[in-house]
Amino acid sequence: MNYLERSDAKFVAQAADDSQRSAAIEHLSGLRRTTFWVAALLSICFLLIFILGAFHPTLGALGGAVGTGFFMLAQWMTVMKIESDLRLLKVAEQLRRKSL
Repeated sequence: MNYLERSDAKFVAQAADDSQRSAAIEHLSGLRRTTFWVAALLSICFLLIFILGAFHPTLGALGGAVGTGFFMLAQWMTVMKIESDLRLLKVAEQLRRKSL
């Protein structure tokens, strides 16, 4: 079983169990907040390095902008994945409440 299959199985188990689902919603809410602010800070750093690199074109500034840009994109993708998981868990929680 590879990492993605284990991760999917863990997520399904969390979504199916009421106590785990509530804990996962709380955990993902905090994680989303932290990850969002890290991604926003990286975006600001990327723009700053990019703008300063335009005034002083050096290879170091370009390398810093590229590295920061890749890390920024990876962080925003992580934010989107966390948001997706959180929304799915919240929908499962709402469906459980309606079924009771």
